[in-house]
Amino acid sequence: MKKILTLAVLLITTCTAFAEKIQFNVKGIVDKNTSKVLFYINDMNRNNPQIIPVKNGKFSITGIEERNAILYFMSSETAGVIAMNDGEDLNIDLIKDKIIFGSTANLELDNMLQNINSRAIQFDPVAEIFYKTEIAGTENSKLEREMANYYTQTSNMVVNYCLKHQNDVTPAYIIKEFYSLLNYKQFEQVLNPNSAYFSHPELDEAKGAFAMLAKRRPGINYHELNMIDANGKPAKLSQYLGNHYTLVDFWASWCGPYEQEVLYRKDAYKRYHNLGFDIVGVSLDSKENFWKDVIKSQELNWNQLSDLKGWESEAIVKYGLNIIPANVLIDPTGKIIATDLTGLDLMDKLAEIYQK
Repeated sequence: MKKILTLAVLLITTCTAFAEKIQFNVKGIVDKNTSKVLFYINDMNRNNPQIIPVKNGKFSITGIEERNAILYFMSSETAGVIAMNDGEDLNIDLIKDKIIFGSTANLELDNMLQNINSRAIQFDPVAEIFYKTEIAGTENSKLEREMANYYTQTSNMVVNYCLKHQNDVTPAYIIKEFYSLLNYKQFEQVLNPNSAYFSHPELDEAKGAFAMLAKRRPGINYHELNMIDANGKPAKLSQYLGNHYTLVDFWASWCGPYEQEVLYRKDAYKRYHNLGFDIVGVSLDSKENFWKDVIKSQELNWNQLSDLKGWESEAIVKYGLNIIPANVLIDPTGKIIATDLTGLDLMDKLAEIYQK
């Protein structure tokens, strides 16, 4: 019951802690050739900037805004400085894109973002090569392992930062930007209802993603699906489950990233099917001929289901899908034991199961 209540609370947005308006005072420096600074409040999409004039490489602004609003200052199209409006004066450097003076919380937020950004820059060459292999539809386990380690390290940084900053609101921005990297357990850690940042309105999207992910979280039983198979006959997911491990694989014929993932599905099926492992593809296609053509051309030699309703599929609601490819691994008792296993993660999990 405790977990159910927690999930219910996550869906409620409480903004009262952020209604108080306080003054902010910001000074900064920019390149002397810069004529203006773009200033955004709670607008990471950069749709409606305020213009701050620059004189001799310096600028300043004073205003009244909600406590803990996100303040974003930019002097170029690619970088800037983020801070939370906590009432303490700010001094920022838009040449180096960093906070020079401010509250401890804002300085630590800035340091965290600097670290993430520097790691991303260092990793860019590896990522570029990896994405080229994805586009080419080739497999490179070494590169994928490096990518997986990079994302794991970054998500761990996010969790550690949030756990350290339970008493201030700066994690609201960190979670907003990086929640897509978090698994269910990490979501549970960072979305603590007792934290100072939990009710920040910028967390609404992350809370929604967590609620969706909860529908396929490890530890719960699978959800039944009533669809048709690739021969057009009525079929249920349950008829393909039983005394074996089954990967329920959510995909679609139009999903480009699945072209890379399917290489690992084929490898997993080839290695472990004779040991009992099975796959059930659940397509989010809406056009039957496209669905069947890819099954044939890609030689997806495992069971396939679809209700041909695209993003209106019952799988969307029951398994909380907002992106594909996605999957759940179901054990012989019908319990979900892993979620969204990609590439080598899937191979590692199956090796753990079948090579004990």
